[in-house]
Amino acid sequence: MTAIIYYYSRSGTTAKVAKLLAKKLGCEAEMLDDGVDRAGFIGLLKCGYHAIKKKEFKLKPLKHKPADYDLVLIGTPIWGGGMASPIHAFIKANKKKIKTAAFFSTAGDAKEQKGFTRMEEELGKPPVAKMHLGKQDIKNGYSAKIKKFLKALDGAEGKKKEPGE
Repeated sequence: MTAIIYYYSRSGTTAKVAKLLAKKLGCEAEMLDDGVDRAGFIGLLKCGYHAIKKKEFKLKPLKHKPADYDLVLIGTPIWGGGMASPIHAFIKANKKKIKTAAFFSTAGDAKEQKGFTRMEEELGKPPVAKMHLGKQDIKNGYSAKIKKFLKALDGAEGKKKEPGE
């Protein structure tokens, strides 16, 4: 099964998780770029506003094509209770090209909120696995959650194999 990770990260937390997952899965990780400056406190305020209003921005061209992969992992910080605007733009533009998806998110809050629900609604199908990491998970190390997520991905891969493979 071929896999790729697409993610967005403003502060670097989601990027750190994406790169760790890519290393463990032996796959590429591509950060999405919509060209919007979200630096500093004003940028942080913009993030929540854009997420709540479901504001759309056009993404810069992708280096990798989602249709070329069996599994697309999508990583997002939680903004305003939902997915980051670049993730929304990515899913909306690529949902027909994504065969199977898995989601992961990061946030200050330990509770996932509505991020995965909104991602699933936009994608139009459920993910094979999902993982949310709150500030405490990140502070205390999140290896147990990563292992559980990877095991769920392994299980999903096994279900996709044909008998005798």
